[in-house]
Amino acid sequence: MPIQSSSRIERNADQDQVYQTSIALLRTILSDANLAGQLAVAKSPSMMIPLGAGFSYAPQEGDEQFLPTHCDELVDQAAELLERGLQTRHSWDETCARVFTSLLDLSEFQRLDAIHKEEELAGVYEQPFKISSSSRKAEDSNNRGFKKAFEESNDLYGYLQDQRPKVINSATRYAYMQHMWSVMFVGQQFLEYKSYEHDYPGDAIGSKSVQDHSEYAAKIQYSYNQDVTLRNARAQVSLASSQCDTSDERLQGLLMQEEWDKKNVDFQRRRTVVAREHQDLKLWATTAPEGPLNSYKRLAALKTLFNSDFRDAIARLNVACSGLNAIYGLNRSLPVNTGSESYFEEVLVFTRDCIQHQLRFSQRDQQAVIPISLRTLIGNDRFIAGVKARSIDFSLPSSFFERMAHVRIRGVSAYFVGKREPSNLLKFDLKAPIRGEFYHMDGTLAIEPQSHLPHVKLTRISKRDYVREPDIYAVSALRNASPIGGWSLRNLANCLNSSEPDVDDIIIDLHLAFREA
Repeated sequence: MPIQSSSRIERNADQDQVYQTSIALLRTILSDANLAGQLAVAKSPSMMIPLGAGFSYAPQEGDEQFLPTHCDELVDQAAELLERGLQTRHSWDETCARVFTSLLDLSEFQRLDAIHKEEELAGVYEQPFKISSSSRKAEDSNNRGFKKAFEESNDLYGYLQDQRPKVINSATRYAYMQHMWSVMFVGQQFLEYKSYEHDYPGDAIGSKSVQDHSEYAAKIQYSYNQDVTLRNARAQVSLASSQCDTSDERLQGLLMQEEWDKKNVDFQRRRTVVAREHQDLKLWATTAPEGPLNSYKRLAALKTLFNSDFRDAIARLNVACSGLNAIYGLNRSLPVNTGSESYFEEVLVFTRDCIQHQLRFSQRDQQAVIPISLRTLIGNDRFIAGVKARSIDFSLPSSFFERMAHVRIRGVSAYFVGKREPSNLLKFDLKAPIRGEFYHMDGTLAIEPQSHLPHVKLTRISKRDYVREPDIYAVSALRNASPIGGWSLRNLANCLNSSEPDVDDIIIDLHLAFREA
């Protein structure tokens, strides 16, 4: 009989519109070939292109502001950027894994659902009911046959019981009549039966005639045959009875199975509807721009963040390498970019090696403040002329820093000597050597251009014994610059008025870091 079901299998118009829109978005995602890490499921199971593969460095405006003399700071900044890149790549990998899993599930469901629709048309829901119905009908026919066989076997058994005495009597009479010829041997004995005397309890051996022997043998044989036949018939009755009981139980089970399969047709259809509705919702949530499960939309931003941090780290390391070589004697170059995913790790390892070298180098670093009297350094006449001109040039030779290697500036401060009041403050601009000379522990000389160093403005310059400690200038601007070479002092003036400065001497304190040579 036909199966009736109130369950709806196909999507309604509104649901189908949302579904088709989501499918279009899914196809767009699956065919995306623009992002590193794109999802090419339609073409290859291995859809992930690792973040960092194919990276290409491009200089940007402002990179020239990085100074080789700030190499240690640049390396530290690069390390922070690379660590940030590691976190971004971890987020990228997790997001790609979520996107990959979701899209595989959706793609699999979409393809299997198309197959399932063909199965629906082929009767996948009704088929179990039809099979169980046919099995039940077959078992019902078997059951009727078993019961008919039981009845006939039982009738046969009763008939054999009724006929048993008649068959035996008829057989013994027939045997007796067959041996009537033995009467011609009156008085003779059939001695050959002596070995069967136990068959005749109470009689003497050889006391029976041939007719008696034949009659008795027929009785014994036919009694045996009739007993075997009866036993076989009884066994057939028992077997038929057992088959009937078994068939009755099996028939009950098949009836229940048939009833369940009939109901399950509707259950299966309703489960299919629920599965499709939930999968359609998941499809929308995964593909819609505002979908809560749409992790794919974050990939572009994650790639931008990663490439930006990686590029900024490379920009700093490119400048830092020059300073590390000249200032610290670390003669290393950035790894060559082959476009492989491992380039990021290679740069990260290089950066960490540079940091470890600096840490080891700093273990024996020393700090010192070296005062420089300009009057003593350049002579009285030149100093007086320079004060009047408000401009003084002086030079610090390498011999000035005897037994010192890797000499680097950490800051500059100044004070004046004279009769003027301490509160009558001075100011001037100071320019470090434009050619940096760095003498290493092994005696080698490294040259690093320093023309990029700015003029340092020193203000509020007072006497040494003034109540306020002298300010330390250019802690960042002149960091790691070499003090060896020609210096220039410009724009010497009073802070509070425009009168000509009157000083007996200007003392410049160089705050230095160095290694003992």
